[in-house]
Amino acid sequence: MPGQEGRPKYKGKQRLEAFFNETEAIRKAGFHYHERGTLTLPFVLDAALVAEEYPDLKKSLAPVSTALETLLKVKPEFDKLVKEFLPLTKVGP
Repeated sequence: MPGQEGRPKYKGKQRLEAFFNETEAIRKAGFHYHERGTLTLPFVLDAALVAEEYPDLKKSLAPVSTALETLLKVKPEFDKLVKEFLPLTKVGP
């Protein structure tokens, strides 16, 4: 890849997969690792409930609120990963 000479190669996907496998809290929270190198936290909205409640979507958006609460609970785990990745993103002198 042009412009990449001399830069250390860091295997981000592999590290993210290892992070997922090593971090029980992430797996227990319901996250899934995908081979493309991403983590997802699935949730489902009930289309019938959304339609029934519209425009006041308090009950139907409860899965989104739950997902956000879950993210906040495991944020310290993600903070550790970010601290590990940050030094690897620095470019220049």
